[in-house]
Amino acid sequence: MSKYPLPMSDKQEKYLTQLKNFYSAPIPTTLNKKQPQLKTESLENLLVYDFEDKSSILLPSSSNDPLTLREAFISSCAPSIELKCEGIANRTKVADSTKFPFSAVCRIIMDYGGFASGGTGVLIGKNCVLACGHLLHYNPYNINFPKDVYVEPGVASDYHPFGLIKVKKAGLIQSFLSDDSAENDFCLLLLEEEIGLSTGWMGISHTPLVKNEEIVTVGYPWDLSESKFQYQDCGNLESSGEFLAGYNFFVFGGQSGSPVCRKTGFSTTDTTVFSILTTSIGNWSSGTMLNVEKIHFIKNFIQSFSSF
Repeated sequence: MSKYPLPMSDKQEKYLTQLKNFYSAPIPTTLNKKQPQLKTESLENLLVYDFEDKSSILLPSSSNDPLTLREAFISSCAPSIELKCEGIANRTKVADSTKFPFSAVCRIIMDYGGFASGGTGVLIGKNCVLACGHLLHYNPYNINFPKDVYVEPGVASDYHPFGLIKVKKAGLIQSFLSDDSAENDFCLLLLEEEIGLSTGWMGISHTPLVKNEEIVTVGYPWDLSESKFQYQDCGNLESSGEFLAGYNFFVFGGQSGSPVCRKTGFSTTDTTVFSILTTSIGNWSSGTMLNVEKIHFIKNFIQSFSSF
């Protein structure tokens, strides 16, 4: 495992330069405030792609197993701190991204061989990151997967407290490669290192929420600092269903894949992700809900390639 902190590498500098011209994954399908009609059939298979040998396999859901929700793990190296937001739709710079839960939020860099793209993700296990599917599926260029993917937990400008970590495998719903469906816009990234033991990780949950419930998101927006720093935003849940959730966050490119959590319990062992931010229209944004079926896929992915 790498020693921390690490200096910025030549590869990081190259990617960050490329990000200025080729930042953010393609804009997701625009959603209206009214929840769209969505297909309700069961998810098919999770396609797992290996970045080393460029091969892929299909992984079924573990729906026959009892569902055990993931709880947050707070590393002794990343003590909990109090959440501070300055109001609705007002992104606030995170003061210390080395402390949990901010240490679990990662900047993601995708190398497409000639250009780069970026976004946000969140550690949900020792070496597993949850993000949105469209970060991997660059549809305008007809590219299904990047050449390589890297994550940087808790990065702040030139300070890289947990290093640059390569992704070994990625999993996303097989049909998303062809239909870019909003309800399946999520992916899982398996890392080469168990960095979560140093950063801590967030839990995942499908517990129902109520309209206007207070929520929070953390990510790396391009417009505020060229994605060099984390920003947090507090808001309210405007709508939710089995597949999608709507919020009143103002977000920008680079925040795709940001975790959305309940404000209550944030920065404690109750820090759980219920949705992944994928879409923005002005001061309204939307994301994929982590329903029971998706959590079964996540559980099977981690049990197959990592561990709890």
